[in-house]
Amino acid sequence: MTLLGLALWSLLLRPGLTFWTSEISQNCNNGSYEISVLMMNNSAFPESLDNLKEVVNEGVEIVRQRLLNAGINVTVNASFISSDSVIYKSNDCRSSTCEGLDLLREISKKKQMGCVLVGPSCTYSTFQMYLDTDLNYPMISAGSFGLSCDYKETLTRLMSPARKLMYFLVNFWKVNNLPFKDYSWNTAYVFKNGTETEDCFWYLNALEAGVSYFSQELSFKETLRGNDQFQGILMNQDRKSNVIVMCGTPSVIGNLKGDRAVAEDIVIILVDLFNNHYFMENVTAPDYMKNVLVLTLPPGNSTSISSFSKGLSEAKNNFALAYLDGILLFGHILKTFLENGEAITTPKFAQAFRNLTFEGHAGPVTLDESGDIDNTMVLLYTSVETNKYTILLRYDTHVNKTTPEIKNPMFIWMNHKLPSDIPGQVNSKYTYFSKEHKMPSAISHQMRYYHVMESPTMTRTSPMQLPIQPYNIGHPWTGPARYLLGNKVSGQSGLAKAYDDEYVQKLNDMNVNKNLLTGSIPFHRKYKKEYELRQKKWSHIPSENIFPLETNETNHISLKIDDDKRRDTIQRVRQCKYDKKQVILKDLKHNDGNFTEKQKIELNKLLQIDYYNLTKFYGTVKLDTMIFGVIEYCERGSLRNNLFNAKFRGITMA
Repeated sequence: MTLLGLALWSLLLRPGLTFWTSEISQNCNNGSYEISVLMMNNSAFPESLDNLKEVVNEGVEIVRQRLLNAGINVTVNASFISSDSVIYKSNDCRSSTCEGLDLLREISKKKQMGCVLVGPSCTYSTFQMYLDTDLNYPMISAGSFGLSCDYKETLTRLMSPARKLMYFLVNFWKVNNLPFKDYSWNTAYVFKNGTETEDCFWYLNALEAGVSYFSQELSFKETLRGNDQFQGILMNQDRKSNVIVMCGTPSVIGNLKGDRAVAEDIVIILVDLFNNHYFMENVTAPDYMKNVLVLTLPPGNSTSISSFSKGLSEAKNNFALAYLDGILLFGHILKTFLENGEAITTPKFAQAFRNLTFEGHAGPVTLDESGDIDNTMVLLYTSVETNKYTILLRYDTHVNKTTPEIKNPMFIWMNHKLPSDIPGQVNSKYTYFSKEHKMPSAISHQMRYYHVMESPTMTRTSPMQLPIQPYNIGHPWTGPARYLLGNKVSGQSGLAKAYDDEYVQKLNDMNVNKNLLTGSIPFHRKYKKEYELRQKKWSHIPSENIFPLETNETNHISLKIDDDKRRDTIQRVRQCKYDKKQVILKDLKHNDGNFTEKQKIELNKLLQIDYYNLTKFYGTVKLDTMIFGVIEYCERGSLRNNLFNAKFRGITMA
């Protein structure tokens, strides 16, 4: 039987699962104030109970001193409540629900409770305590990251909950006016493989939940479960988003990616909040981190927590610091109430641990109106020049505001800007000349924003004749269509001459290297061709435009694909003529012709096949009661791969 099953069975055999706090007396008056600390074997971070006791006692000593400095002479102590049951030795959160309730039962039996309850840290146990008990005293948690612990009236969380993470991600997705981010994002993949730590588990759980703020703000979100799905999406041309959100450390990225190729517009967001590794001296980012943005928390005053941080990992340092700050928070509220002469054992005191700023051990700590910690998260990138982790922006969770730290980050991505979240979408926010010819200051770095167009009369050996032309791929009127149309209207064989001389003169004035421009012609022609293809729209071809071949032979031909082991039948196709070209008709198995939106998208994709020197798709035609694809007839080897083996999401060719 599993540990969790044993724990549940033991609790079912015990009476008194529901607690009434009215029956519990609080050791919280007459100059003596006690802090009840739940010492649970199951915690968000596997920390030894001895270390936590040391941290709590250090916090109690600081509280005493602060009260004395304020002229308040009272007694403050901490009582530690633990369980000796072997059932709760798993050192994670799997059986924390039962352990938390069991510890509350011990409090109920003794009928004694302090002014405040510190712990638990597991989401399961914290939620169940509120579900099965009537907690009218304050609870301070170093953890409880899940959404189910949001907005609890007497709960204070001193480590960033999932709700804060979602606020940042939505804010960052929407922003489109940063120096390095021109696009609002609206899609994402979320990766999880079941090996996450407690904090990562609940962060990803919140992003995955369909009812969460993050999910509701996106038009597309899909969860990648397991390493294979993550690795498969890295070069998948049919992926629906360029952005992957995951949680863990750089080693997780390294194990997943390895030496695998990654599409150039993939962006990985790595959530690693409680890790100071990135800020250490002499730390160099590995190559696999260059297309990764790391969301983390900047380190606090490391010297201030040195007394208990020796030998602890960064995550445990944050965990221990949250325990310590929890004790200091209690001292702050206690001092305020005593100075004002207010009673401690009241609902007002229980709900006072929120919407305030107090002096923590490493500096000021701010809590929002729900009792959750506010802080400043930072987003890091890897500089391609230095291979160092560099702060890209800061996000203040208290005011929900993003502030860029650098204007021209040395990204690995094109133009040193974050790509669109939509695969294949080319940056349309290019700079281009106005009629006043306001040239960018760094023209040598901006050449990719301009399209060099070659006049039909020019030769490649005359680079000085090449005018620079403003070219915006994403906008048909400022792109090649406008100028090609303009040339026809004006009767000129090349570009509009009215602008040519001025452009060339501007380039001459700025000493622009014309050889650089000439070398960029093939690169820009590629994008010009892709743009023209995107302007094509699939449509039905009138049946009267399809003619039989001028031959006495039957227009049914047989093609046998010998090396295609998946088919052992002879394929039957119809041979006809369209637009004076020999074509074949392929049955689309879609007789009504009412294609869905997704099917239309796939048909449009077929229009681009000829660009890659494959067989050409002209459209569809309805003959009698059947729908056919009109496809170029050729004997190229690629015909087999793209005609007989092509299945396009519901557009299945017979």
